[in-house]
Amino acid sequence: MGEPSPDIRSPSGLDDTSSRNLENDDPWSRRMVLSLDGGGIRGLTSLYILRELMRMTRDVERKYMNTSSTASPLIRPDGRERDGDSGKFSFSEQNSEGEILPCHYFDYIGGTSTGGLIATLLGRLRFSVDEVIIHYQNIWTTMAAELSSSDALLPFRKSKRRRGNTSGLEHALSQILQTRQLQLNNLLYRVGIPRSPTASESSTANLLNDTFASDAEMCRTIALAVQIDSKLGISRPFLFRSYPSINHSNHVAKKSAENATRDAGIMQVCRATSAAPVYFESVKLGDGNYKYRDGSIWAPNPSEELYNEVRSMHQDVEKPVRCLVSIGCGQSKHTQSPAHNTPSPIKSRQDPDTVLRKRSSDGELDYFRLNGPMDLSDQKLKDWKASRSGKDTFQLLKVAVDTYVANTNVEDELKRCAELLVDRRRARAATPRWGRFALGLCYVCSRCETNSRTVKFDDADDYIDHLQWVHEGPPPDDVLYFEYKRLLENSRISMVR
Repeated sequence: MGEPSPDIRSPSGLDDTSSRNLENDDPWSRRMVLSLDGGGIRGLTSLYILRELMRMTRDVERKYMNTSSTASPLIRPDGRERDGDSGKFSFSEQNSEGEILPCHYFDYIGGTSTGGLIATLLGRLRFSVDEVIIHYQNIWTTMAAELSSSDALLPFRKSKRRRGNTSGLEHALSQILQTRQLQLNNLLYRVGIPRSPTASESSTANLLNDTFASDAEMCRTIALAVQIDSKLGISRPFLFRSYPSINHSNHVAKKSAENATRDAGIMQVCRATSAAPVYFESVKLGDGNYKYRDGSIWAPNPSEELYNEVRSMHQDVEKPVRCLVSIGCGQSKHTQSPAHNTPSPIKSRQDPDTVLRKRSSDGELDYFRLNGPMDLSDQKLKDWKASRSGKDTFQLLKVAVDTYVANTNVEDELKRCAELLVDRRRARAATPRWGRFALGLCYVCSRCETNSRTVKFDDADDYIDHLQWVHEGPPPDDVLYFEYKRLLENSRISMVR
C-alpha cells in the first residue's frame, strides 16, 4: 500500500531510466531534504527554528503575491492559462490547506528519535509547523498526566515510568491521528474530490489503523530507529520509509523492505523511532524477533543517513541532493552507547556536520545546519515533569530560540535558505507534476477502467494526451475548454492518506 500503481505515469518512478538524461534546469531532478535531530523535550526547539524558517519563507512568497505554498505561477485568476509551447491547458487546483507547509518544499523529511516523530507529523501527516508545535506540547503534557506526582519524581521506578510514558504517548498520538482524519475528511468533502481506492481502503475508518506507507509521488518521510535482533543480540540502524525502497549493498542502514515492517502503523513507527530506553518501552514488530529503540542511539543527528538514503534512491542522478537543511535541538547530549553489539561503522563515524560541510564546499549541494541554542544541555525531562503542565519549559525553550534566531549569522542563513526554498518551489509549481506532488491529485480514465485495472495519470496534460491518442478525442481548444474542464474535474482523485 502506498506504492504507485503500475499504470501511473511517474516521472520519478523507481525504475525510470529516462531521468538519466534530465536537463540541469529540471526542478525535480535534484531533491530537497529536511533532517531533524532527536532531543526529547528539546525537540520543541527544532520546531521553533523551523517555524521561523517557514515565516521567512512566507515573506518571500508574498513578494510574488503568493499566500499559499501550493500557489502556481501558471494559474491566472480565471483558473486557466494556455501553455505557450504546447497549447495545452493548465487547470487551477485550489489550495484548500491554505498554509505554508514544509511538505510542499521538501521531497524528503526525516528524523531520529523525537525528530522522527516530528518528521512523521510534518511529512506523512502533512501538518503545518504551528499545528505540530501544539501537538508536540500535548504529547508531553499527556505523558505527564499518565503519572502521579510521586511517579514523576522517583527515577528508580523505571518500569512503571516507562509504562506511563508509553501509555501517554499512545494516547496523545491517537488524538493527533483522529484530528488529522477529521481534517482530511472535511478537506476532501469541501472540494468534492474522492480518494483513490487505495487511500480509501486504508483510511476510511481512521488513521489509527493506517500504515506509515503513503503516496511516493508526494513528500516522503523517513524515521530512523535502532533494530535489535533478539536472537543474535546485535543492534543496527533501521530506516522506516513511507515509500518503496531500493536495496543497495553499500547502504549501512537496514531497509524496511519486509512487509511486516513496511506496513507498520503510523503510531508504531512514531513509538519505535522515539523509544528511548530510559523513558519508553521498546516496540516489537513482525515475527517478534526484532524490537526497535530510539534512533538517536545510532545517530542523534540523522542528516548523513538521510543524505546517503537519497543518494541510494536516486543513483540515476549525479548529484541528487540539491539542498539539505539540518535542524538541531541545542547542544547535543552525550551520545549513549547501544546496549548490544553495534556494527563497526558507529565506532569510526565522522561528525555528519563535518562530512556535509565538506560536500557543500565542494559544490555538491547547499547545506544548512541550524544547531539551535547552546545553553539547553542540562534540560532534563524529570525537571519538566515536576511542573506537570510544562508551560515554564515551553517558554524557556521559546525564549532561547528567539535569542538564537536573532543572531545575525543565523538570521542570514535562514533568509538564504528561505529564498532557495521558494525559488525551487516556484519552479516546480510551473510544471504539470505540481498538482500530484503538492495536493496528491491524479486523474482516472473512466473509459479504460475495468474491475481489475485502473489507469491513472499524474497530471492533466498526460490525461488529455491519453484522451486524444487512445480515445481519439478532439484537441482542447477554446470551444471545448469547458467540456474538458468538466471532464478533468470529474476524473480527479486524491492519493492523500
